[in-house]
Amino acid sequence: MEMTGNSAGQSNRQTVSVQKDANFNQKDYDDSSWDNITVPKSWQTYVNKDGSWKYDPVIYSNQNYPWMNAEGKAYNKYKVGDAPTECNPVGTYRKTFTIDSSWKDRNVFINFEGVGSAMYLWVNGKYIGYAEDSFTRDEFNITDALDFSEGNENVITVEVYRWSDGSYIENQDMVRLSGIFRDVYLTSKDDVEIRDYTVVTDLDDIYTDADLNVDVDVRNLSAEDVSGWSVEGNLYDSEGKLVTTTPLTGTVTSFDSGTKEAKSKPHTAHHRSGKMECRETEPLQPGSGTEKKTV
Repeated sequence: MEMTGNSAGQSNRQTVSVQKDANFNQKDYDDSSWDNITVPKSWQTYVNKDGSWKYDPVIYSNQNYPWMNAEGKAYNKYKVGDAPTECNPVGTYRKTFTIDSSWKDRNVFINFEGVGSAMYLWVNGKYIGYAEDSFTRDEFNITDALDFSEGNENVITVEVYRWSDGSYIENQDMVRLSGIFRDVYLTSKDDVEIRDYTVVTDLDDIYTDADLNVDVDVRNLSAEDVSGWSVEGNLYDSEGKLVTTTPLTGTVTSFDSGTKEAKSKPHTAHHRSGKMECRETEPLQPGSGTEKKTV
């Protein structure tokens, strides 16, 4: 489900003396006076009819930290690693959406492909989490905060800070922009999923045959014990023809209590190069897998 499009938003050049509305992240907050803006888009790209910056100016910097001129302080007045507080523009976004009833018994994640430079997230007034690192995708499980009832209306609130402690790491020679500048979307997943896998092909001494090794990360999002589940893989050639006569299999033996993730390592097979296809052999619920929907 794509979350991009028009959203209510505002941006303020905040100082330590400015007090924001304490209820801005609540579901029933009245944002009717806010501007409707396009997401994804950096808020510095908005200008008034006279050409002046509507919310916040673009900054180019290749050496000094870009907030130094705005705050008017010398370099030695900053403690490296502390985000600026006297001039740190903040943009607040709100979006109303509905959830497909078929997702009710599944895990729902919201994905942000790019937010600069740091963000806080609420769903229906419930605090979900914090993220920084402008150019890396951030994923949040928002299942418990959603309203799945018929005719439901859900509200997400995102508070974006232009500068954070991560801005020290991202201090490169570039134009400085901020806001939600890449796609935002919802995905739906089953309780158990193949979260990641690694395929390694070790060639022999004459570079003819290879050992095919596959490591599979399995994640359990439920409280159910799924130890003993297995992963099965088959090898195909470049034309899509099955190469393996016996599937590679691996058993999930245990889950970490904190992350509920486990590794399964299928047996090694000796074959020429090809592609690997993995699947879970335990039957899943109807409509299994990961879904992404567009509205």
